[in-house]
Amino acid sequence: MRHAPRVAVMGGSLGGLTAALVLRDLGCDVHVYERSSAALEARGAGIAVLDATIRYFVEHDPGQVEKICSTTDRIRYLRPDGAVRHEEPRPYRFSSWNTVYRAL
Repeated sequence: MRHAPRVAVMGGSLGGLTAALVLRDLGCDVHVYERSSAALEARGAGIAVLDATIRYFVEHDPGQVEKICSTTDRIRYLRPDGAVRHEEPRPYRFSSWNTVYRAL
């Protein structure tokens, strides 16, 4: 009888959790180790979500992307006084670190 390969993933942030999920899906016995003594949470108010960030969701549960991201169709740069310095059409996805972390 063949046993699943045992794999240790060092680091339980977004990349570590994604790696652990992919390895688990490949049949590995995965253990994630995180050295932070505090819970990994509140790592920023918002993040731009790149395709690589949500690749696991797209491949395994595409409906999840809409649940964890909001979208915009333009990007706007503001001056210190709040006036628009530059604006251009550009689609982006946004989320919060916590939201992506918890979904993984």
